[in-house]
Amino acid sequence: MIWLILYLLVFLVLGMALALALTESPTLPLHELAARVLAFGLGGVGLCWFWLSLIGLAPSRLGGAIIAIVAIALIAVLAVRGRKLIPARQESSTSPRKMITVFVLLLPALLGLAIVSVHALGHVWYEWDGYLLWGMKTRAVTTDPLATADYFHNPHFLPLHQRYPLMVPFVAAGVNGFTGNVEDVLVKAVFPLIYIALLLMLYAGMRDKLPAWRAALLVSLFALMPALVRWAGTGMADVPLSMFHFGAVLFIVRWAASNQPRHLVQAMFFATCCLFCKREGIALMGLFAGGLCVVALARRDVKRLKWFPVFFAVVIGVATPWFLFASTLPGAPIYVPAITITEIPWSRLPLILEQMWSYVGDWRSWNGLWFVLPVLAVATARRSGKAQILVLWSFVLAHFALYLYVYVICPGNWDIAVHRTQPRLTLHVAPVAMLLVAHHWAAVMPSNEAMDGNTENPANACPDTTRA
Repeated sequence: MIWLILYLLVFLVLGMALALALTESPTLPLHELAARVLAFGLGGVGLCWFWLSLIGLAPSRLGGAIIAIVAIALIAVLAVRGRKLIPARQESSTSPRKMITVFVLLLPALLGLAIVSVHALGHVWYEWDGYLLWGMKTRAVTTDPLATADYFHNPHFLPLHQRYPLMVPFVAAGVNGFTGNVEDVLVKAVFPLIYIALLLMLYAGMRDKLPAWRAALLVSLFALMPALVRWAGTGMADVPLSMFHFGAVLFIVRWAASNQPRHLVQAMFFATCCLFCKREGIALMGLFAGGLCVVALARRDVKRLKWFPVFFAVVIGVATPWFLFASTLPGAPIYVPAITITEIPWSRLPLILEQMWSYVGDWRSWNGLWFVLPVLAVATARRSGKAQILVLWSFVLAHFALYLYVYVICPGNWDIAVHRTQPRLTLHVAPVAMLLVAHHWAAVMPSNEAMDGNTENPANACPDTTRA
């Protein structure tokens, strides 16, 4: 257990170093600081393990010490240069009664965490894909550096997709490296941590617009979403991708309101983590590109497009070592020929839409999210014409359009593909949709109550009066 605690400290130290380097304000509310430190730490540790493995050092206590020492050195250098990051003081108007209300509203989220923890730590890798695609890779990167790991170069493992990104296996392998054993249960302790990071990020994003009790209510509804609880502790990479994708979208939306370069830099970090988390991260780059363009159009500020090449140069530059390594690995066998553009069977489109809606429209799996969102959008149409809402809607709609296109061009049995993947793929955009619910809700609140949600964090609460 002591080694697990030390591994958690590595997350926190590296997360603090990255937050100190990237954050736009020296003071942040405690919830915002906690969200950034944990999310930055998870993504940063995964990337660091990969770079260390490339030079011949598999996840280990020595590697963890190197990461921690470099992070502490970065914190010291930034402190000498005058950078600081401290929690903002709570408002004097925050009464104990309000704090108790928020705590009670967050209790369902704690129940969700308990369920996810049981799924993660009460079983070995019980999802077949979870073990074959991620569990075996975790074992492989634990025992050998990438260059010499037989798993990645052995043609017998071709069906296991050796070119899949390695964020999740490396983050989990750190548990093995610190404990000194190849674990099949304890290694999944990182997944409740990822679940916490996602909830903290969502709460922080909602607090830009909502008072604490409303944000807590929405976060608890999201935390107990059956589709989320179902997958968060299984060892799959979908919830980690949801967290990184949400982080990128959140900071692009904040950049839309503030035009602060550091918001965009933080979006770059999360976009890089998306690339290194799942292959879907490559497709998400197209959505981020579209999102940047929508920001420029919605804000009527063409000058913002100058950040377009910078964004992708940084993201692709950081991810290049992974792409170069992956290009040396054998590709998975192709059992069904790909469909060419002239052969796209558009006739299946209505059937795919019907089957997709059968999953998305299941209110029991999503706690009514996909019913509440359009109702709120219609109810607040006259008051919610802000650039941030337009950007969020563009991400949600483009996300579904992207996966719809993937199903249309799917060779083979598209209906099986929809059945197997739709719940998890929808999970990737669910946090963004919940943030959109918060923005629409804020649009109909009295102005004095709406401001209560962001007075502690003025850097994120820039007025957004531009009409889309």
